Amino acid sequence: MTKDYGWHRKTRREIIETVKDYDEIYFSHENEDDIKFFRRIDNNDIHLAEPDVLLKKDNHVLIIEIELSNSPKHLMGVAFAVHASNKCKYQGQHIDIKQKSLLLVLCSENVFKKGSGKPKQIQEIKSLIKNLLPFEYLNIVTEKKAVNLIQSWITGKVTKGDICD
Repeated sequence: MTKDYGWHRKTRREIIETVKDYDEIYFSHENEDDIKFFRRIDNNDIHLAEPDVLLKKDNHVLIIEIELSNSPKHLMGVAFAVHASNKCKYQGQHIDIKQKSLLLVLCSENVFKKGSGKPKQIQEIKSLIKNLLPFEYLNIVTEKKAVNLIQSWITGKVTKGDICD
């Protein structure tokens, strides 16, 4: 299970508070039954990921991963694990995750350090992920833009919202 403390916990709880009235919201780190993503291989479920928040709308899901690490290797690994998953379990029920969107939420303090080239690097990572993994929607933003993008996804009015805007 991912460690949930400090900035990660605060950001996750802010997101959940914002969408708490949404009909189909699932989240991890509050009890023993986290969201668990698997890939079915040779009649075995191989555990690949435990997203922080999942929203479901019709047959579409928005997977929200809150990440303190913004290293290229980590972000691409998270995106690949989510994309490669074809089964989801939450509190004993199965959730259809065939039509996936992914929102990676990063810490603004870590991204926008003075003199850092991190925003440009993250734009490149986003471009690579988009070109390699066909998510319905993909974005990488800081916690400052996450809530607005989540609400846009819910209403079907997804906006650009790039990390460097």
